[in-house]
Amino acid sequence: MNHTYSQSPVKTLGVQLSPAALPALAYYSNILSIVTAVPAIASGIVQLAPVIQRDGFSSKKAQTGVMHALISDLTVFAAVYNWWSRRDTAGFLPSTTNAVVSAAVVPTVFFAAFLGGQLTYQFGMGIGGGSSSTKKKQ
Repeated sequence: MNHTYSQSPVKTLGVQLSPAALPALAYYSNILSIVTAVPAIASGIVQLAPVIQRDGFSSKKAQTGVMHALISDLTVFAAVYNWWSRRDTAGFLPSTTNAVVSAAVVPTVFFAAFLGGQLTYQFGMGIGGGSSSTKKKQ
């Protein structure tokens, strides 16, 4: 089979996407992440507040929840910065600073997701409450 690789549009699952469209796609995906972060933050506050009122910051559950919230908020601030700084740029092209912020946020998001998984599966928080043995003991 003869494959010819060129700078043709990206084609996956029968959808062609020009590489020139990627900055705009990334920009609008970033806006979507900011919009969906709002209800996530609100529900996190609603779920974490009673834990802090009951335990203070002494429990591992409260500490994990606060750490998850702070790290997640940091990633949202980074997304807002990237949106704000790119909104008037032709073609929504990212600057070097935008690329550095985005690269730094990737491992941060992974760590926040790990903490969110702990909150759900170890401590029974979140929608559905996970399958925590800790929740049954509390």
